Amino acid sequence: MFAAFIANIFQAYRDPRASARALLSRRPTMVDAMAMLALTFAISEFFGRVMAGFPASPNLFGLVAGLFLLLAAFGIMTMLAYTIGAKFGGKGSLRDIAVVLAWHGLATQAMGPVTYLGLDALRTGTGGPMVLVLLVSLGVSLWMFAAFIAEAHRFARVGPVIGVTLGATVVVMLLVSVLVAGFMDPGVAVQ
Repeated sequence: MFAAFIANIFQAYRDPRASARALLSRRPTMVDAMAMLALTFAISEFFGRVMAGFPASPNLFGLVAGLFLLLAAFGIMTMLAYTIGAKFGGKGSLRDIAVVLAWHGLATQAMGPVTYLGLDALRTGTGGPMVLVLLVSLGVSLWMFAAFIAEAHRFARVGPVIGVTLGATVVVMLLVSVLVAGFMDPGVAVQ
């Protein structure tokens, strides 16, 4: 079973649609999706702690808040991918979308270490090749996301899903910017 799991992770990078198809053929439940999310959270926390040099002890409130944010983001993304896909003729069920999104989160954790290194290079301003690696990992993640959603909705092509995903991302970023700007004190300069 573990060997099949690892093989499906590798397949997610070689042929993400086949990986999603194989996963969906097993008819996973929402409990399976939640288990994948829990494992995603644990792996992400581990990589974050390794990259931070293993801080003394985890903050329980921070862990709970992080898990809550992951679940909230998962719920929002699932509903958006399901609803938008259905508007474009997608045939995937809400469960199918939830399962492939949970699988996306878990499968992309294999890129976790290089993603964290790229984010750290961006944060510290050291730049260089690690920022390029970060951009490549984000591109691979987007491609896998679109392929998983296309497979779950039974769309023939991945390209339009990438276009809609990028468009929705821009809209959400603009809305968040407006929301954040509404809470900022106009007399305080951003440093």
